[in-house]
Amino acid sequence: AEDLLQTPIAHAAETAFAMSGLTRAQMDMVSIYDCYTITVLLGLEDAGFCEKGKGMEFVSQHDLTFRGDFPLNTAGGQLGFGQAG
Repeated sequence: AEDLLQTPIAHAAETAFAMSGLTRAQMDMVSIYDCYTITVLLGLEDAGFCEKGKGMEFVSQHDLTFRGDFPLNTAGGQLGFGQAG
Protein backbone atom coordinates (compact mmCIF):
# COMPACT_ATOMS: atom_id res chain seq x y z
CA ALA A 1 0.00 0.00 0.00
CA GLU A 2 1.06 3.57 -0.64
CA ASP A 3 2.54 5.43 2.35
CA LEU A 4 0.18 8.38 2.78
CA LEU A 5 2.51 10.01 5.31
CA GLN A 6 5.28 10.47 2.76
CA THR A 7 5.22 13.43 0.38
CA PRO A 8 6.28 13.20 -3.29
CA ILE A 9 9.46 15.02 -2.25
CA ALA A 10 10.89 11.71 -1.03
CA HIS A 11 10.94 10.23 -4.54
CA ALA A 12 11.93 13.53 -6.17
CA ALA A 13 14.88 14.03 -3.79
CA GLU A 14 16.17 10.49 -4.27
CA THR A 15 15.99 10.93 -8.04
CA ALA A 16 17.63 14.38 -7.99
CA PHE A 17 20.52 13.30 -5.75
CA ALA A 18 21.09 10.15 -7.80
CA MET A 19 21.12 12.12 -11.07
CA SER A 20 23.42 14.85 -9.73
CA GLY A 21 25.88 12.57 -7.96
CA LEU A 22 25.75 14.95 -4.99
CA THR A 23 24.91 14.21 -1.38
CA ARG A 24 22.72 16.11 1.04
CA ALA A 25 25.84 17.14 2.97
CA GLN A 26 27.16 18.88 -0.16
CA MET A 27 24.24 21.31 -0.39
CA ASP A 28 25.22 24.95 0.19
CA MET A 29 21.59 25.98 0.67
CA VAL A 30 18.16 24.43 0.39
CA SER A 31 14.85 25.83 -0.87
CA ILE A 32 11.73 23.89 0.03
CA TYR A 33 8.25 24.86 -1.15
CA ASP A 34 6.40 26.36 1.79
CA CYS A 35 2.74 26.83 0.94
CA TYR A 36 2.11 26.09 4.64
CA THR A 37 4.60 26.12 7.51
CA ILE A 38 4.36 22.36 8.06
CA THR A 39 5.38 21.61 4.47
CA VAL A 40 8.93 22.80 5.17
CA LEU A 41 9.32 20.31 8.02
CA LEU A 42 7.77 17.50 5.98
CA GLY A 43 10.00 18.41 3.03
CA LEU A 44 13.17 18.36 5.14
CA GLU A 45 12.20 14.96 6.50
CA ASP A 46 11.15 13.41 3.20
CA ALA A 47 14.15 14.80 1.33
CA GLY A 48 16.36 13.00 3.83
CA PHE A 49 17.90 15.96 5.63
CA CYS A 50 16.58 14.58 8.93
CA GLU A 51 14.62 11.58 10.20
CA LYS A 52 10.85 11.39 9.80
CA GLY A 53 9.23 13.14 12.75
CA LYS A 54 12.41 15.08 13.59
CA GLY A 55 11.90 18.17 11.40
CA MET A 56 11.15 20.54 14.26
CA GLU A 57 14.15 19.28 16.21
CA PHE A 58 16.31 19.71 13.09
CA VAL A 59 15.34 23.35 12.49
CA SER A 60 15.75 24.11 16.20
CA GLN A 61 19.33 22.83 16.12
CA HIS A 62 20.48 24.69 12.99
CA ASP A 63 20.99 28.30 11.95
CA LEU A 64 18.78 28.59 8.86
CA THR A 65 19.93 32.08 7.84
CA PHE A 66 22.05 32.68 4.74
CA ARG A 67 25.18 32.77 6.92
CA GLY A 68 24.13 29.79 9.02
CA ASP A 69 25.13 26.15 8.94
CA PHE A 70 21.98 25.16 6.99
CA PRO A 71 20.68 28.06 4.85
CA LEU A 72 17.00 27.34 4.18
CA ASN A 73 14.58 29.41 2.06
CA THR A 74 16.88 32.40 2.37
CA ALA A 75 14.72 34.58 0.10
CA GLY A 76 11.78 34.18 2.47
CA GLY A 77 9.97 31.47 0.54
CA GLN A 78 6.26 31.79 -0.23
CA LEU A 79 5.44 32.58 3.39
CA GLY A 80 7.87 35.48 3.71
CA PHE A 81 8.24 36.78 0.17
CA GLY A 82 5.83 35.29 -2.35
CA GLN A 83 2.17 35.60 -3.25
CA ALA A 84 1.66 39.23 -2.32
CA GLY A 85 -1.90 40.52 -2.12
